[in-house]
Amino acid sequence: RDGRIVSCGRDRVTKVWDQGGQQQVAFAAFGDLALRCAICNETNRVIAGDWTGEIRVWNVADGAQVGTLATNPLKLEMRMQQATAAVAAADAAYKPLAEVAAASTKALNDLKAKLAAAQKLVVDYKAAYDTAKGQVETYNKEIAKLDGELKAATAIVNKLTPVVPALTESVAKAKDAAAKNAEDKEVAQLAAQLEALTNKRNAELEANKKTATERTTAIAKNKELLAKATTEMNTADAEMKKAEAEVVATTNLIKPAEEKLAADTAKANDAAGVLEAAKASLTYWQAEIQFTAQLSDLRTRLNAAFDMLTAKMQSHQDMVDAAAVAEGEFNKSNAALAEAKTTAENANVRVTTAVKTDNDAKKALDTATTNHQAATKAANALQAGLAPLAAAIASADEAVTKSGGDADLKAAADSLKTLKTKKETELKAAQELLTTRTTELKTAKDGYTATQAELAKAQKALTDARALVATREAELKPFEVKLADARTAVENAANGVTEAEGGVDTVEAQIKELQQPS
Repeated sequence: RDGRIVSCGRDRVTKVWDQGGQQQVAFAAFGDLALRCAICNETNRVIAGDWTGEIRVWNVADGAQVGTLATNPLKLEMRMQQATAAVAAADAAYKPLAEVAAASTKALNDLKAKLAAAQKLVVDYKAAYDTAKGQVETYNKEIAKLDGELKAATAIVNKLTPVVPALTESVAKAKDAAAKNAEDKEVAQLAAQLEALTNKRNAELEANKKTATERTTAIAKNKELLAKATTEMNTADAEMKKAEAEVVATTNLIKPAEEKLAADTAKANDAAGVLEAAKASLTYWQAEIQFTAQLSDLRTRLNAAFDMLTAKMQSHQDMVDAAAVAEGEFNKSNAALAEAKTTAENANVRVTTAVKTDNDAKKALDTATTNHQAATKAANALQAGLAPLAAAIASADEAVTKSGGDADLKAAADSLKTLKTKKETELKAAQELLTTRTTELKTAKDGYTATQAELAKAQKALTDARALVATREAELKPFEVKLADARTAVENAANGVTEAEGGVDTVEAQIKELQQPS
């Protein structure tokens, strides 16, 4: 593939050349004339054979021969039988050697464990020895300290023992003298001083007696502990020396055991290598037999997968054609529905506008009604008030006349007349406003009647349009279901094609993987 050339011939040497004709590799010569040669690009190996039928395989990278090929190879089953027999023979040779190596390993491990145990004993007994030795030193120091305190207390006891009785007798005599001469205070005072000194010396004597007793007991206890610690120290020292001797003796045995293990292991490893090679050969031929069976099965499965893919693709095309027909029917019905919805939307806008207009007209009518009622009420009130006011003026004029022209009465009568004139003017204005309000009310009523009529028409148009939408939706539903079913069928068919393609790809990948050199 890269332009290299491989050649062989009468010189019995197989060679590799580059594109320019320069020799790259020359392999070992055959024993007879070389006849044919070839190169394997995937493995970068050269295969060549001579007149005698010998076939060699070389690695181009380093020129090394990697093996030979048989011109008339045995069947795979026979090769596996030979490999099985070779494994049995190699295993029979390996097992006794492995047992010897295992025994040597155990012996060495036992020695190492024994050495570790002895070394631990040395450490443990050394620690026990150091601890006991420290205790011996501590107890000796404590005994020396206690002995010093005992001697000091004993000296004081020995000193005071004869003194206290004499002082006691002297106190008795002094007290007797003081009793006989009660008037002499000096004698009594001296007797008291002497008694105090006696008590002090007696207390000192008793305290030191107690100290001497306590120190004697403590010395005896510490001597017992000292004896025990001394025994423990001597025992630990003796055991430590025994353990040290064991360490030396065991250490001397380890090297010969290691040498024996190395020799036994080497023999077992050599036999294991032969066994593993035999197992590898057996595994190889088992794999070759399995490879042949798998490849045959995969090729059968690949043909079936291609047949399945062809059928799935035809089914998919049939579903696509059916879906196109269903989509055309759906689009036609959907367009009719869209037109009906547009009509309904326009009718809805008309109703919305009519409702707003009707609401505005109703508001205008309500306003006109309210204004008309207010104007009527105001005009009626003014009209009703003029008659009583005229009667009041007549009564006031009569009173002025009868009073002979009383100025105050005349002024009151004039005020009533002025008020009547004002109310008549207001009544005229109210009547004119009422006329206006009456006209406005009629206009509002006419407008409201017209908007009511328009609203009714718009609502009917909306009802008709919605009914048409419902009809078109009902008409569309079967086409929608048909199209959905058709699309589902297309999708399922496409999935079937994809699945079938995946099946083909899977089998092809398995074949490719199976054929990859290991």
